Amino acid sequence: VADGGPCIILSTSGMMEGGPILSWLEHVADEEDSTLVFVGYQAQGTLGRRIQNGRRDLPLGNGPRSSSVTLEMNVETVDGFSGHADRQGLENFVRTMNPRPEKVLCVHGDESSTQDLSSALYHEFNMRTFAPKNLETFRFV
Repeated sequence: VADGGPCIILSTSGMMEGGPILSWLEHVADEEDSTLVFVGYQAQGTLGRRIQNGRRDLPLGNGPRSSSVTLEMNVETVDGFSGHADRQGLENFVRTMNPRPEKVLCVHGDESSTQDLSSALYHEFNMRTFAPKNLETFRFV
């Protein structure tokens, strides 16, 4: 982000009501060749839902340090994924993806669960899968 080159930022969303996504958004909101992808539910009344519905002038924060940005980037939503899905639901999500991804990172769970899901996806779909450890870095090139 700092050097202005292309990048992928994976950030917790909190439905865009707070957290690191708002800091990232300040840096990239005006980049027309960038895309904000929602993966997960955005509740009615949240900033995330307002963006999905077409809002482009966005307030960031509250109080004396609040600011705003104009969203110039593209906005897309991945339907069918739930952060509350069980293993079968996650496997079904991958099964219905078209095109199917070449690589999948299994994160957000205890180590044995993410390892098991990674292994199952590898065997069922013949794709490269990873269950990274906390703070492990991946390069997608």
